[in-house]
Amino acid sequence: MRSGQVEATEIVVVVVVAEVCLASSSHRITLSDSLATVVLTGTLVEDDAAALGREVWDRLADADPSLCVLFDLTQLEGCQLLARPALIELQRRIKLGKRRTAWFATRPRFRGLALLVCHEANDARASVVTTLQQAKEWFAGDGLREDAAKRVARRLAEIKAGASS
Repeated sequence: MRSGQVEATEIVVVVVVAEVCLASSSHRITLSDSLATVVLTGTLVEDDAAALGREVWDRLADADPSLCVLFDLTQLEGCQLLARPALIELQRRIKLGKRRTAWFATRPRFRGLALLVCHEANDARASVVTTLQQAKEWFAGDGLREDAAKRVARRLAEIKAGASS
C-alpha cells in the first residue's frame, strides 16, 4: 500500500437475539418463534437452490408446526431456469407440513417466479404478496388461497351488478 492510501475493510456484525440465523452467498435463513424468513440474494443457481431446499427443510423438520415461512425475493437479482425445480420441490415439501407460506416479491419478474412455484407446487397455503403487511395478513388468516380469490371474485361481481343497476 502506498503512502496516503487507506485500506478498505468490510466489517459485518450480526446480532441474533432469540433467533437462529444461517447464511450462504445466495440466501439467509432466520428462525423466530412464529416465522422462518428466507432471504434470497444475488442470482440463484441450481446448486444453491438445492442447498437452500435442504437447509430450509432441515430447519423446518424440528420446528413448531404453526411456524410460517416467508420467502423474501426483494434482494434477488436473478434465478437460473435450472434453479426453479428446486424451489418448486421445496414448496411441495413445505406443503406436506401444512405450513402457511408467503413469497414476498416486489418486482414483476420475481412475482412471476413466485407464482410459478406456488402454482406448480399446488399448495393452497402458499401465496404471493407484494408487501410485508400482506404477508402478515396472510399468516394471520386461516383460509386458503382459493378462498381469497373467491372473495375477490364475489366482490367484483357485486360491484359490477351495482354499476349496471
